[in-house]
Parts: sequence; structure tokens; C-alpha cells
Amino acid sequence: MKKGYFLSLIFSLLVNLVGCSSRINSSGKPPCTPDKLEELVEISPLIVECKVIGNEKSFSFDNAKYVKVDVSVKNVTRENYGVTVNSVITILQSDTAEISPLKKGEDLVLLLDKYEGPVTQNSYAIVGGDKGQIQLINDKLHLKSINSGGYYEDIKKNDINSFKELIKNKPFNSKKKSIEAIKKENEREMELYNSQQT
Repeated sequence: MKKGYFLSLIFSLLVNLVGCSSRINSSGKPPCTPDKLEELVEISPLIVECKVIGNEKSFSFDNAKYVKVDVSVKNVTRENYGVTVNSVITILQSDTAEISPLKKGEDLVLLLDKYEGPVTQNSYAIVGGDKGQIQLINDKLHLKSINSGGYYEDIKKNDINSFKELIKNKPFNSKKKSIEAIKKENEREMELYNSQQT
């Protein structure tokens, strides 16, 4: 049991060190998820337009449920990992009710980071949970989750072209990650783990 707890803690640390967004997390809204679209764009090293093609694979790792889903990249708006148009990449998500699952056939803009950790290899994680997955319908952006407060207003104001302009004006900033936010998220993960043990 302690080994599983230790692996979960290591996993949480690795995910948080990659970026202050807790992309693979069992909580709905991590405390360090930005409230503004431009802030989320700044901490996202990879931004793509894609279509979910499926090949969903559900699995468990250390008593937590995950799902991997393949997407076909239609356009690369910000690139940092060698991802190109027409490539197929795998997205890793927590399999919980708080995170909107990717559905086959959806056209999306995904804000991503490379996942590095013990759960899987060669995958990407969505930055900001639901905030980092934006539906693209007739060149208009639509947030999948309506539980995101003022962030929804940011999305409503943008079509795909103005969003691309925002990305150009807000380059990736790896130094935007807050140590305090990472500590808070690790505490939250610990609380979540402890609540599942009772």
C-alpha cells in the first residue's frame, strides 16, 4: 500500500513539474489552473487543431483510472515537440466524472504538454483540464465545460483566427510556473488520496 502511495506522489510531482496545470489529475479544477485564456496559452508548449479519431484505451495504474485517445493533427498552431500536420498523437486523461472525455469525431483545439511519468509513454496531456480542450465548430471556439466562470467569456470572444493571433502574441513561457501553486496541488493530491483510503 505504501509503495502505491509513493508512486502516486511521485506521479503527481512529475505531472506538476511539467507545468502548473495538473493536466492528469483526478480533481476537476486544479488550484493553479489560470482563469484567463491568455494565461493558459502562455503555459502551453504545444497547441494543435485536431480531430478525435478514437482508438480509446482505458486502463488502471496504481488504483487510478486513465484513458488514452488518439487524435489526428489538422493544424499545429504552436510546436515544441516535433508534432506535424497529419500526425496521430495520443492524449492521456484521468478517467473521472470531473474531466470531459474526448469523443470520437470531435474537432478540437487542444493545449498540450508532453506527458512524462510512470503511467504511459509517448503521450500528451491537456494543459488546464477541461479549459485546455476547446471545441471548434464552424471556425468558432466553444468551451466543452461550462463550469469555468470568466474563462467562458474569453472563449466566446474568439474565433480560430483571433485565437491564433493571441497565440502569436503570447509565446510559451516555461517560467510562468509557480512553485507555490505546485505545492498547493501536491497538497490537494494528498488530500484526495487520503479521502480515497477511508
